[in-house]
Amino acid sequence: MAEQTPKSGISWIGAGLILCAGILIGFLAGAQSGKLEEVALADEGSSAVKTWEPDPEAPTSTHNFEASMARAAKVIKDPHNSYKRMGELIAFADAIPSTGFEASLDRIRANQKGHSQYEMMTAVYEKWAGRDPEAAMNSALEQTGSYAESYRRNIAAQWAGKDPAEALSWLEAQDDDSLASQVGSNMLRAMARVDPEGALQTAKGSLFPRQQYSGTVSSIMSVWAEIDPAAAAGRAAQLESKQDRENAFRQIASRWASEDPDATWKWALSLPDSKSKAEAQKSVVIAIGQSDSEEAIRLAHSMPEGSEREGALSQVMNDLSRESPEEAYHLAMNALGPATRNRTLSVILRNWARIDPERAFTVAHEEMELGAARNNALSGLISQVGTHDTDKAMALLDRIKDPAAYQTALRNVANLLRGEDIEYSLNWIETLPEGRGRQSARSGVIRRWAEEDPEKAATWVLDTVDEKDTMKESDIRNILYNWASDDAADAITWVLSNLESEESQDKVLPSLLRQWSNQDIDAAATWTVQLPEGKLKEDSYSSLISSWVNFDPSGAAKWLNSVQVGKARDKAIAQFSSNIAKIDPKSALTWAGEISDQQGSSDAVQQVARIWKGYDPTSASQWIRSSNLPTEVKEKLLK
Repeated sequence: MAEQTPKSGISWIGAGLILCAGILIGFLAGAQSGKLEEVALADEGSSAVKTWEPDPEAPTSTHNFEASMARAAKVIKDPHNSYKRMGELIAFADAIPSTGFEASLDRIRANQKGHSQYEMMTAVYEKWAGRDPEAAMNSALEQTGSYAESYRRNIAAQWAGKDPAEALSWLEAQDDDSLASQVGSNMLRAMARVDPEGALQTAKGSLFPRQQYSGTVSSIMSVWAEIDPAAAAGRAAQLESKQDRENAFRQIASRWASEDPDATWKWALSLPDSKSKAEAQKSVVIAIGQSDSEEAIRLAHSMPEGSEREGALSQVMNDLSRESPEEAYHLAMNALGPATRNRTLSVILRNWARIDPERAFTVAHEEMELGAARNNALSGLISQVGTHDTDKAMALLDRIKDPAAYQTALRNVANLLRGEDIEYSLNWIETLPEGRGRQSARSGVIRRWAEEDPEKAATWVLDTVDEKDTMKESDIRNILYNWASDDAADAITWVLSNLESEESQDKVLPSLLRQWSNQDIDAAATWTVQLPEGKLKEDSYSSLISSWVNFDPSGAAKWLNSVQVGKARDKAIAQFSSNIAKIDPKSALTWAGEISDQQGSSDAVQQVARIWKGYDPTSASQWIRSSNLPTEVKEKLLK
C-alpha cells in the first residue's frame, strides 16, 4: 500500500491550544490575586454565554471565612452549575487565611461533610502546599478517610513540580512503601515536566513499587509528549518492555497529532506493524478531521482494515456532523461496518437535532431499520431536543409508534422533566404505558429528587412503589449510596429505622459502612463492633477494613488486634492480608496465619502467595517452595 501523507497541517489547533492555555493561566492568576471578574462558559452549540460574577455581598479574603465556606457549600452539590461552582470555589480559596491553615481545616471538618468537605480541604491544602509543602504533607498524613490519599497526591505533585530533589529526599526519608505507592507516580509526573529522562531513571529506583513501574512510565511519557513529542518518540523506542513501548506510542500519538499531524503521520508510518501503529495513525486522522474532513477520510482509507480505521472514520464523521449532519449521515451509512455505524449514527443524529430536529427525527424514524440502533438514535435525539425545547421533545416522543422504540425513548424523560415539579413529574410518569422505559423515567426523576432531599425520596419509594416493581430495590439502593457520599451515618440510620428485614439491611449496610469509614473511621468502627454476631457483622468488618487499609494500614492493624477473635475478625484479617500483599507480602502472610479457622487461614495464605507471585514471581516462588504448605498446594501455586 502506498504511503499517504497529509496535504496540509492544522496549525490553528496549536494556536487554539496556546490561546486556551493563556486564558487558563490568566484565569488562575486572577484567582490567586483575588481579582477574578468573570468566569464564562459557553454550551456547545449555543451562542449564549453564561457568566459568574462575584456577589457584592460575598466575603473577600479579608472578610468572613465562614460565610465564604457557606456560599461555596451551596453550589458544590449542584452538578448543573459548574461555572458558578468554579467561581465560588475560587472565591473560597482566596478567602483562606495565609496563616492558620490547620485552623481552616478544622473549621471545614466541623461544618462540612462528604464532597463539600473534600473540595474545600483540597483548596486549603493547595494553598498551603504553595507556601510550605512539607508542613502541608505532614498535615495530610494525619488525615483519614478515602480522600486523604488524594490530598497527599496533590501536595506531592505540587512539591515535586517546585523542587523535585527536596520532595524525593523527603519521601525517601519516610521509608514507607505504602506512602511511596500513594504519591510516587504524582511526584514523578511533576518531575517529568522539568526533567523527563531523570524521572524515568528515578522510577527504576528502589524507592518506588515495582508493580507500578509500567503505569508510571506511561504517565511520564505522556508528560514528555506534551513538552517535546519528537524527543519522547525517540526515547519511547528505547524502552525495554514491549508493553511500555506500545503504551508510550499511544500517549505520544494522541498528543503529537494535534500539534503537528504531518510529522506524527510520518513517524507513525515508520513504526513496525502493530496495534500501536494503527492507533497512532488513528490519532492523526482524528486531529486532521477537526479542520479537513475530506483529507481525514482519505488518510483513514489508506489505513489497514480494522477497528482503528473504523474508529477513525467514526470520529471524523461525528465531528463533521456538527456542521453538516446530513453529509455525515450518508457517509456513515456507506463507509462503516454495522456495529460502528450504529454507534456513530446515534451521535450524528443528536448533533443533527441541534440544527434541524424535525429532519433528524424524520430520518431516524422513517429511514433507519427497526431495531436497537434506531431505538437508541431516536432516544438520543429526543433527549438532545429536550435540553432546549421540552415541549418539542415531548411532541416527538408522542409520534413514535413502535412500542420498543417508545420505551427506549422514555428512559430520557427524566431529563426532559428536569425543570418540572417532582410530584408533578412522578404523577405524569405513572400515566405512561407500563414497561422498562416508564420505570427508567421514574428512576431518573427519583435520582434528581435524591440530590435535593434523599430522605424524602427514599421514603416515597419505600411507601409508594409496589413491592412487585423490579426497580424498587435498585431505586432505594441508589438513593442510599448517593446519600451516603455526603452523610453515611444518616443513611445508615434511615436503613435501620425503615428497612425491616435483615435481608434488605444486609444488602446495603456493608457498602454504606465503607462510605462511612471514609468520612469518620472511628465512629464507623465503634458502630461495627456493637453489631450482633452474624453475617451482617462479618460483612461489615470486611467492608470497614477494605476501606481503612487503603489510607491507614497501621491503624487498621491496631484495630484488628483489639477486636474479639471470631468469624468477623477472621474475615476482616483475610481482607486485610489480601490488601497489604501488594506492598508487604511477608507481613501479609503473618497476618493470614492469625486467622483462627484453619481452612480460612490456609485459603488466605494461598491468596497472598498468588498476589505476590503476580508481581514478583521469583521471590514468591522461592517462598512457596520453602513453606510448610502441602505438596499439592505448592504445585498448584507454582504453575
